Amino acid sequence: MLGKGFDQFPSELREKIVAEYPRKRFKERFIQEYFACFAHKPGTTYDTVNVGICERRIPGYTTPHACDVIAESPFPDSK
Repeated sequence: MLGKGFDQFPSELREKIVAEYPRKRFKERFIQEYFACFAHKPGTTYDTVNVGICERRIPGYTTPHACDVIAESPFPDSK
């Protein structure tokens, strides 16, 4: 799916596989369907690869920065 090791397979084999299992709009559709799994709860994507998908698919979405999460913790510092 990501193309890792793509060149390790002969072009004839790759062509045969794609002919048998066409990838019609595969990349676009995969991202769309993958995003649908967590679109309703983007906050759960913090510190995962999924946050990048949210940042691309939700206008204005930004992930919390780890420093902000720590600084905003409700636990007070001890004296």
